[in-house]
Order: sequence, then structure tokens, then C-alpha cells
Amino acid sequence: MKAEKRRTVIEITSAPTSERKMWLSLRVPEQRALVLDRIVAGARQVDLAAAFGVSVSLISLRAHEAFAASDIRLQNPTLLHARRADGRRFWDFVVPEPNSGCWIYFGSDNGNGYGAFTEARGKTRRYAHRIAYEELRGPIPDGMELDHLCNTRCCCNPDHLEPVTRAENQRRASLRGAVFNDNHKKTHCRSGHPFSGSNLLIKRRTNGRTYRACKVCETAAGLRYLAKKRGMK
Repeated sequence: MKAEKRRTVIEITSAPTSERKMWLSLRVPEQRALVLDRIVAGARQVDLAAAFGVSVSLISLRAHEAFAASDIRLQNPTLLHARRADGRRFWDFVVPEPNSGCWIYFGSDNGNGYGAFTEARGKTRRYAHRIAYEELRGPIPDGMELDHLCNTRCCCNPDHLEPVTRAENQRRASLRGAVFNDNHKKTHCRSGHPFSGSNLLIKRRTNGRTYRACKVCETAAGLRYLAKKRGMK
């Protein structure tokens, strides 16, 4: 049963012919090296899977095999100490990249390039760079975010992270040419209702951040939900 769960299923997608042929022509050790190089260069696992026409689980497997076979972590005393002191498997997914100084997180990501680590038996999922910073530098100040000075989203090196406000983080991201959410620039909802006056609602997410909502659309959604609920009785 365990063998069946760990089995990696290759999924054929609309991958470019040249990339797909190159992947199929490589042996397993060469696939590991290729995945390692692409991830260090900033590629996301989901993008590599689409490019090579395979599943994300296979890309993740090749990445884990690549850094598990390497002893590069043992050359970094800070990482070695953190790995020994930590009872979780978090630091097993972190590997230093010698050229840039980045500590690349090879675990799962949030779909946008940022490393994500699951704690508390799958109940809590947190950003990998925040975990690394808090364990090696201390708590992140309230209302602050961590800016990647290296511009590598999967990097966990606390020397490459700086606590800044959300506004400053977005300002720096725009200067670097990064793409981030432009919702704060919108004046109307997707249905064309204005974000102003009595139609503007300020709501709060579970993470504490606030966002704007359209009163007309929220009311309509509530009525649809009630109608559907009544129809199920």
C-alpha cells in the first residue's frame, strides 16, 4: 500500500516538443541535476512540470533526490546547527546555493514560488522563509513582511531577508519588475459597482489583513446562498 502511495504518475501535458524530448533523453541523475539547476535559477516546480510534460510530484521527487544525495548542507555550520536543534523535518528541505548565498527551499511551494512548510500534522501551513527567519533571527515585528533582498522567492537565508511594511515590500517589488496584486488600484468591483460610499465594505481575512468588498455583490451572494440552502431542505 505504501509503495502505491509513493508511486509517481507521469502526466503528459502540452509541453514543448524540444523540452519533452530532452527530458525523456536524460537519465535519472541527469534529470536531478537539471531540476536542481532550474530551481536554483528561480523556476517554480509547477512550471518545470508543465515544460517537461510530467507531474509536479515527479519534479519534487527529482529535487529531493538531488539535494539528499549532496553533502552541501554539511558545509554550512549555521544550517547544520539548525538542523540538529530542530525536531521537525523543515531544515531537511533547505540547501545553500554556493554562488548566490541563497538557501534554497526544496519542499512544496504555495503555487507562486514561495516555499511552504506544513506543521502540526498537516493542520498549519506557513511560509518557509518566515520559519527560517523566526528560528534564526527572532520574531517578525507586527505589521511587517519579509522582503527577499536576493529576489529569490524560495530563499530562506535570513541574511537575504529584511522586515519591511507591506507598502515598502510592494514598492521594491515593482522596482524589481516583479508582478504583485494590483487590487489596491481598482476603483470598481468585477461587476462594475464602485468601491466608494455606502457600497464600500471593509472586511478582514483570517490572517488579519483587510480588503475591500462590494456591498451589492456581497448581498447578492448571501441571497443566493440562502436560496440554495432552502432548496436543499
